[in-house]
Amino acid sequence: MIIPKNKYVYVELLYFFLKNWNKKFEGYSTKNVGIPMDEIGDTSRLIANYYLQEYDKIIFKLCKRYNARYLRYADDQIFFTLNREDALKLLFQSSKELFKIGLDINSSKVIEFENLISFRKYWAFDIFNYLDDKKNRKNINKAFQLYSKYKLSRVKFKEFSVLKRLVSVDFKLLRPSAKKILFTQILRKDFVSNLDYWFLNKIYQVLNPRAKKGVFEIVENFNR
Repeated sequence: MIIPKNKYVYVELLYFFLKNWNKKFEGYSTKNVGIPMDEIGDTSRLIANYYLQEYDKIIFKLCKRYNARYLRYADDQIFFTLNREDALKLLFQSSKELFKIGLDINSSKVIEFENLISFRKYWAFDIFNYLDDKKNRKNINKAFQLYSKYKLSRVKFKEFSVLKRLVSVDFKLLRPSAKKILFTQILRKDFVSNLDYWFLNKIYQVLNPRAKKGVFEIVENFNR
């Protein structure tokens, strides 16, 4: 990749950030090249898009060979293929390309979908459709009902993403019974530990003193 002289300072800054993104937690100890995600919100997604531009071009060309489709959001990659064999070949090729730039695919997070129905359920598109309007009481409660149905049916879906969207609505629009159940879910340690300041503050403002203390204990143990 040829870098214009007047842009070189930005590239240096990018590599400095990638090597030292963990300063907030561990001081300036150098990390292997990688793309940090949730710690700094949308900035990390912009960096991922910049850092993976050449990789995207290579993968798009590979997908054309297999009559496949490729989508990426930040570090989430999606391949739509005609069969499982092609999907595995693309996964192997993409792993090789990522390795060249010091990245890899976390095999434990690779998910296969047999059809678009299971794909849509995993990404909870139906739930998010109900939550398009944050002031629509009826649809917000329908979204929560569908979330509860997925949980009871043990459907595998992006639960934390759904919970974050539910947290972002006005809690007063939820039925009392729904609100009670929702708070048992959003006060789970594994969920709270993945929240940024905005979400933590939104939840904290409506908690009783005992629940606030519990959130404090979770936050205090983040780095232990």
